[in-house]
Amino acid sequence: MEEAAIGNDYHLGGYEYISDKVPSVPYLHERGDTVEYSNPGTSVLYNNEDKMITLNVALDSADTLTLPLLYYKGYVYGFVDGKQQVHNAVQSSDGLVQIPVNYSGTIYVYYKGTLTQKIGFYVSLISVLAFCVYIFMQRKRK
Repeated sequence: MEEAAIGNDYHLGGYEYISDKVPSVPYLHERGDTVEYSNPGTSVLYNNEDKMITLNVALDSADTLTLPLLYYKGYVYGFVDGKQQVHNAVQSSDGLVQIPVNYSGTIYVYYKGTLTQKIGFYVSLISVLAFCVYIFMQRKRK
């Protein structure tokens, strides 16, 4: 088995944070890019484009879908049914994104981010602008 090294992305998990719930990096590789579900009457068409995942789901009864994405707080999903409701995804027992589905339709999943990330972004932006103003004022005094 290869040791983790800078040139060995596979054993470093693609430089992503991997939750301790993920059994192993080889597990992610073996699992592949499939959506898992427990109900045999469920069918899912999975499309991952432009940072937006679209799922076309057909169900016989309610089910839970496990997506081939490492879970991070900030993943959300919603149904394309005219309602603008967005729900937070949950973490599965193996550290992946999991969403409950109660009816057939199209579901979109994307990473929205967290409130802490948004606050941090704006604090950083304000800090940079304030520093630029400070430098401008110092040069104007001289």
